[in-house]
Amino acid sequence: MVSDRPSAFTFQLIPAFTPTLSVELSGGNLLVSSLDQHGAVISGTRFQATPSADEWSCFWDAVEFLDVWSWKENYDLTGGRDGEAWKLHLEHENKSVTAKGWNGYPAFDSPSKVSGSEDRMGVFLFSLCKLLSPKTQPTSGVEVLQNVIQLCRDDSRRTRRST
Repeated sequence: MVSDRPSAFTFQLIPAFTPTLSVELSGGNLLVSSLDQHGAVISGTRFQATPSADEWSCFWDAVEFLDVWSWKENYDLTGGRDGEAWKLHLEHENKSVTAKGWNGYPAFDSPSKVSGSEDRMGVFLFSLCKLLSPKTQPTSGVEVLQNVIQLCRDDSRRTRRST
């Protein structure tokens, strides 16, 4: 039987001057956090997502469409200290990918090329956001981060009220 969940999943979106978005597989669920510049979880910004089999299926369709399994190890574009870094490690059904970038992303026309455009990464981020919260509709990586931080805060408030 094919599993809908990955065997490993870590993703970080590290924009300049704003908190890092961290998503990691933990106990079969996705643990989503906002991290400070030292890698510590910012208080009140952690929640757990439990995607359904259908939501995972849509995510895997996007992964295949984006050819994530063939992404290169490094998508760094030099020049300037400001920018956005990202890291991805994903394993599912005997496939795996480890990739990262600094101001660079897999080019939309070919993941073997480095691009300064977020086109392919933007679709990945949209798919990830839909996996974490199917009702959100982000338009950019920064908006993904803002949506997830808001979800973390909302979840934290619900947890505090119920205790």
